[in-house]
Amino acid sequence: MAKSSVTIRAAWISFGAVIAAALIGLLGNIRTSEPPNPDPRAALALGHVPGQLSTDASPVKTSPSPPAIALEMTMQQYFDKLDVLRQRYLERDDFVSSLEGKRILWRGFVGGVTGRAPERVSLFMTLKKDKGELPAALVTFESTWETKLYSMHEGDLVQVEGEYMGETPMMPSIRGATLTLLQASQK
Repeated sequence: MAKSSVTIRAAWISFGAVIAAALIGLLGNIRTSEPPNPDPRAALALGHVPGQLSTDASPVKTSPSPPAIALEMTMQQYFDKLDVLRQRYLERDDFVSSLEGKRILWRGFVGGVTGRAPERVSLFMTLKKDKGELPAALVTFESTWETKLYSMHEGDLVQVEGEYMGETPMMPSIRGATLTLLQASQK
């Protein structure tokens, strides 16, 4: 029995190492600047003046709207709960499953933006201001958000509203519906 337990632990450790390597590869490709060859006409059409940071705090909405059932939990509270359930795997899975499909409204810092998935752009949102800090959430928006997302800067304080889609091995996945810049980074 002890040998079986050791084998299972070794398998989980190996699995964790593979997932961590994949995420490190993904996070290494996160860009915090605008995509190459941005079309200046698109920025002007949206009312953006080159060289000026927009301070408009009104959220931009897309469809579909997030579900009406709200998750009454901040991003910090979410990660605190996961930490409490760290070694209680079944309870942790039940907790995560109970949140799927619920509307969230979280605040955090921009850690980066990536457009690797087809027709999607993702925001890496952290609890702390430092780039690449975990815990973090991956918020995915439709590609129509590309200009808005790439106008964000590392360290900007933002508020995201969206639908909780589940937990990846390292972070929660959110389908973004709105994004509001609360405070620009002082970099």
